[in-house]
Amino acid sequence: MNYETVIKRSKKMVERNNQEVRVIYMLLEHVLNLPTSHILANLEEEIDENILEEFSELLAEYVVDEKPVAYILGYTYFYNLKLTVNNDVFIPRKETEELVGIVIDLLKDKEDMIVADIATGSGNIAISVKKNLKVDKMYAVDISDKALDVASKNASDNDADIHFINGDLLQPLIDNDLKVDVIISNPPYIKEGYPLSNAVYNHEPHLALFAKKDGMENYERILVQSKQVLNDGGYIFFEIGFDQGQRMIDL
Repeated sequence: MNYETVIKRSKKMVERNNQEVRVIYMLLEHVLNLPTSHILANLEEEIDENILEEFSELLAEYVVDEKPVAYILGYTYFYNLKLTVNNDVFIPRKETEELVGIVIDLLKDKEDMIVADIATGSGNIAISVKKNLKVDKMYAVDISDKALDVASKNASDNDADIHFINGDLLQPLIDNDLKVDVIISNPPYIKEGYPLSNAVYNHEPHLALFAKKDGMENYERILVQSKQVLNDGGYIFFEIGFDQGQRMIDL
């Protein structure tokens, strides 16, 4: 079977379920180790049967199991970094890249900062901030040991010196009498019972998704705890839900 036939058949499967056609090309690039430009320029080229079987299995994970493509591939890209992801960590989103961009823009003239990334997950925020700002020390905290394993690998793969700490929000920093200049957090903030897609609900870790008090619990706790951690003149940056702005202002 050639590339053109595979793509046409795959598109029918994907479009039938209102899923993303771009995933077909992502999976083909992965199994063929070739760029999409080469595939499109050589549509008559035949695909090896073993590679075709591998592609078909991966496509079924996406179409039938509704597994996110980042988990299928085992990696994603965030702020020009390649990061390992699995279902122990939340998949980094474009919105969080916006948060990182804001942090970098506001703090680009600062030096020797001590920064803490709270609920670090895959380590995406901590690593990208560490590599783009003049950070003296970067702490990254998560309550999940499995998430910290993923984050540690990502830091090593991207040559980022980060101190990973297991614990609940800012408590391990308080316990170790650590002070920081900047707190950044994209904590779980979805209210319990909020309807999510099957791809998210069935595959991404609920520990990284849901929070009590209509999603506001972790923000409230971090703000209270920050009084014991944040240096004078310091900064706190949060990613929040689309409908949580006024409640965050009230907190």
